[in-house]
Amino acid sequence: MIKVSIEETLEDQALYRFEVTDSGIGLSQSSIEKLFKSYSQAETSTTRKHGGTGLGLAISKRLTEMMNGEIGVKIK
Repeated sequence: MIKVSIEETLEDQALYRFEVTDSGIGLSQSSIEKLFKSYSQAETSTTRKHGGTGLGLAISKRLTEMMNGEIGVKIK
């Protein structure tokens, strides 16, 4: 699920918050540090089982920071 909200507005600018709720395979607290690193995945078995290179979140983080934004993870 994706939720978008406006956090703050200033004249001709707005601060948006995008929240993505993921019901995937799960994630441990210790794996969060690896999530945004290039060519890294939370679990080594993930690549074999689910595919991917470990670049998606690293690229997302870089783009977000280039726009003066922040990206992170919160485990419920």
